[in-house]
Amino acid sequence: MSRFDDCYKIIRKLEGGYTGDNGIDGDSGGPTMGGITQSSYDNWRESGGQSVQPVKFIAEDEIREIYSDYWRDCKASYLIPPLDLLVFDCAINSGPKRAIKLLQNCLGVTADGIFGSVSFNALHEEINCLGVEHLCELYLQERQWWYMEIVRRNASQRKFLNGWMNRLDHLRLYV
Repeated sequence: MSRFDDCYKIIRKLEGGYTGDNGIDGDSGGPTMGGITQSSYDNWRESGGQSVQPVKFIAEDEIREIYSDYWRDCKASYLIPPLDLLVFDCAINSGPKRAIKLLQNCLGVTADGIFGSVSFNALHEEINCLGVEHLCELYLQERQWWYMEIVRRNASQRKFLNGWMNRLDHLRLYV
């Protein structure tokens, strides 16, 4: 079993099922299924030459393929466990670019959302100096800060804060 498979199983359990035809009240993502928003699903289907359909009808193999795209886009295969899981989970929850930016903040490099050689070198330096567990905790703290910043910018998002914090607490079990 690949590391993607291991991480996929963990995150699928965290993401759950369908949010409903109107999404979760106040959630800007709208209707979702397994963490896939309607707009992401539409884009994915259209890019594959398929017609759009409601996300509630997404098949498990489609979720897996979309997650695979997120795994690739957030460069999780370049990361060592359990950092790969944390960054991949963030990519599913907040988008691959945001996941990389938060990691770059932890590494002290320009947070441009592009995981290039500067980020890669800083990653290895950080792990060699402080260890992967320390970097994982920094990353979880950075995610926590990001969620707090979302609420600071838009108080209506406070209703999601406990769920976001619970998610981070669950992920700490893997560090």
